[in-house]
Amino acid sequence: MNSYITNCPGSGRLGGVQNILIGQDRIRRGLEELCKALKFLRCENEYEAQLAVVNGIHHIKEGLNMIRTGLCQLRIPLDSENLREFREGVRILCNVLKDLCSVLKDICCGRLAEAEKCLCHAIKCAGKGLCMIERGLGDMCRY
Repeated sequence: MNSYITNCPGSGRLGGVQNILIGQDRIRRGLEELCKALKFLRCENEYEAQLAVVNGIHHIKEGLNMIRTGLCQLRIPLDSENLREFREGVRILCNVLKDLCSVLKDICCGRLAEAEKCLCHAIKCAGKGLCMIERGLGDMCRY
C-alpha cells in the first residue's frame, strides 16, 4: 500500500492542520460523552446511558476520520517510524469502539455492573489513546 493516503478531499497545509485539530476535539467530545454515560449508568438511567455511549462512539469515529483527512491533506507518510505512537493511539481507540459496542449490549441486556466495568475501562483507554495520538501528531508536525 502506498505510504500516502490518496484521493483525499481538499488540500493544503492549513486545511490539514485544521482537520487534525477538529478531529482531536471530536475525540475529546466523545470522551466527555462516555463520562456522561458512566454517570447515567451509575444512576441506573439506562436510556440516557445508551444515548451518551452512542454519541461517544459517533464523536470518536468522526474524530478519527477528521484526523485521517487532515493527515492526507498534509501529505504525511503514514508508514513513517515517527508515527508509531500515533498509530498505537489509533489502534487503542479502535479497540475502545469495540468495547463500547459491548457496553451497549450489556446495558440492553440489563447487565449494568458489567457495562459499568467495561465503560470505565473504555474511558481509561480512550484517554490513553487520545494522549498517544496527540503526542504522535506533535512529533510528526515538527518535520
